[in-house]
Amino acid sequence: MLLVFVRGGWDNGDGPSLQRVGYRLRQGRLERLAFARVDGAPVAIAVPLLDGVTGLRLRYRDEGEWHDRWNPTDETRLPQAVELVTSTATHGTVRQLFQIGSDPR
Repeated sequence: MLLVFVRGGWDNGDGPSLQRVGYRLRQGRLERLAFARVDGAPVAIAVPLLDGVTGLRLRYRDEGEWHDRWNPTDETRLPQAVELVTSTATHGTVRQLFQIGSDPR
C-alpha cells in the first residue's frame, strides 16, 4: 500500500460519512482501493487508475520542505501537500500535486 487515509464526503445512501481509501501499485498498475468500513474491512473495491507504471514516487511538503517520508512527531499533523510522480511508456513522466486541507497562514 502506497498511501492510506480516511476522507469525508462519501455518500453511502444514509448521507455523507467517512471512507477509508488506499492506493497501491500492483503488477505495474496503480489502483485506488475503497473500503466498506473505516477500520479496514477485509474486502476492498479496487479500481485501476493507470496501467504500465514503470516508476512511482511520493513526496510530502511541510514547513516549505519536501520529504520522501511522512513521519510527523504529532500524529494528527498532515502535510501541506503531496506530490505523486508516475512514469509510463504511454504518458512519460507525470507530476501531480495535491494540496492537503487548508493553510491558515
